[in-house]
Amino acid sequence: MKKTLLTAAVLLMAANGFSQTVLWDGESYELGTQGGCWNDGTPTVVSNPDQTGINNSSKCLKFTMKSGSKVVKIPFRDWIKPDLAGNRRISLMIRKTYSSNVQIELSDPTDDGASKYWEKTAAWYGGDGQWQKVVFDFSTNTALNDHPGVISITASTDDVKADEDVYIDNVEIEPLPMVNGTELSKIADGTLTGALTLTGSWMKGDCQNTDGDWKKVEYNDFSTLAAKLSTSATSVNLQGARVKDAYNAFEGVNPNIIVYTDEAFDGDNMVSGGKASKLVLNENYAFSAPIGFTAESVTVTREMISGYNTVCLPFAFTAAELGATAVAKYSSTSTDGETETVTFKTVENALANVPYILSGTTASSTQTFTNKTIEATPTSLTDGLLNGVYAVTDGEGKWGIGDQVFQKGAAGAKFNSFHAYLSESVGAAKVAFAISGTTGINTVNNAGNAIADGQYYTLNGARVNRNSLQKGVYIVNHKKVIVK
Repeated sequence: MKKTLLTAAVLLMAANGFSQTVLWDGESYELGTQGGCWNDGTPTVVSNPDQTGINNSSKCLKFTMKSGSKVVKIPFRDWIKPDLAGNRRISLMIRKTYSSNVQIELSDPTDDGASKYWEKTAAWYGGDGQWQKVVFDFSTNTALNDHPGVISITASTDDVKADEDVYIDNVEIEPLPMVNGTELSKIADGTLTGALTLTGSWMKGDCQNTDGDWKKVEYNDFSTLAAKLSTSATSVNLQGARVKDAYNAFEGVNPNIIVYTDEAFDGDNMVSGGKASKLVLNENYAFSAPIGFTAESVTVTREMISGYNTVCLPFAFTAAELGATAVAKYSSTSTDGETETVTFKTVENALANVPYILSGTTASSTQTFTNKTIEATPTSLTDGLLNGVYAVTDGEGKWGIGDQVFQKGAAGAKFNSFHAYLSESVGAAKVAFAISGTTGINTVNNAGNAIADGQYYTLNGARVNRNSLQKGVYIVNHKKVIVK
């Protein structure tokens, strides 16, 4: 008895810390005993017959189910006063031969003055002779309070035609789902932003309320969380949480959300073990990856116009992968007081999370990639005067590519994710840009007014009088001309 009381105290502290509360497990009892159970079903603590599956405990409960004896009862009112703390989910491990519904009843509340009740829920076992975790949701069992005192486990709601050995273990109160330390139920809809860390128990499934006529009960913590998100929520981290049937329920809120899990689940933007099968990104939504990973395939929905584009992506790429002839990074800037000229230098490979300018781009709406390493998002996406964008950003007063030139954003202008803009720092009326490579200047454009046909410009983008030309290279009709 002293050993049992000590164990109970430890388990109760776990409940207060929002961990799962263990109502019964084989580790707390000696082999060959009844494990604190009542005589129903003649239960015995035995060695776990299969420690290779999801239940690796060394000991568990065994009883032989017969047609007139399908129940074991565990009273815990005498040695622990469990607190559901508002949660209404109980789970257990069960191993038996045939598939059927398993039913549990919670009864005899431990708090003084509470009315007696028998609240019943059934859930499906389809483990095919293997250990299976079965979850029972009591959210629609209205008479249940936070302090039940007895659990009655009916191993099958079907008729039993032959004797069958049943093994039970790890009867637990599932912990409440928490977001950044706050209970999910206490969070207002549409308020969650940024990176989210989930703890507790996160589940999707269904069971039956069997208090009277059977009524299906569906539970889905992931869809509940989706309603709590704003469009600026960027990642959901389930690593370390208890998870059942996780999926990406958040694509309708922000298709760029990254979901991190310990176990692999199907779906876009689901990352486990540092890997994702498919990453899908959209320029109209915010993006941030707090933890880097690899993706077998990446699809980016982003408008690329023919000619020049700015770009900033969370993975390395080449110009050819974006349908461009060249990719260039910020190099230097100069000004003559009226025009600021920004020079970019071509590179062979563009790095993750660095803004660039593309030239010779073929227009497209989506771009696809394979086997990419997604780098963790840094606090800054700035390279010189060029600033990358991973969220829809106010463009007023910022210089962006438009009509093949840099133009200053007016009121209401926006930059979408995976684009970039220039910070014009000296207040020049115009911004020109030059892209240089191993063969010298490739292109010069002048913002505000495109280069007029027939006019002469220096390689720095300054217009000169054709009647006073010196020897050198000039831009005329968008081509280089040598004056000797």
